[in-house]
Amino acid sequence: MQPASEETLYRMFHWTARVLSLAFVGTIALFALGEGVHVTRFTLLEGLLFGFFPIGVTLGLLLSWRYERLGALISLGSLGAFYLIHLLGAHEIPDGPFFLLFTSPALLFMPAGVMRKGIRLA
Repeated sequence: MQPASEETLYRMFHWTARVLSLAFVGTIALFALGEGVHVTRFTLLEGLLFGFFPIGVTLGLLLSWRYERLGALISLGSLGAFYLIHLLGAHEIPDGPFFLLFTSPALLFMPAGVMRKGIRLA
């Protein structure tokens, strides 16, 4: 069995990240449509949290389709800010793996972006 070429590995990261980002952004959109977003009811803390997750993470994932590294940095930075603000405001870390799961495509977009810079794509 031959080892995967760098271009093949890039394409695996690239397309897996794209498929997962579509699935997760679609799921987030369904939650927003199903539950409705009542911006007037937000506290300042909730507004900040909502700005970073899901909005910042989603925008980063969508931007990653064109600019893989930049979009991944925006998604990961938004997730980090979400956790930090939640910790400072609510004095606890959010429960469950779902915030990490929904941001996980950024962990694939990042190496894809790094690999893309170093290879010539056909």
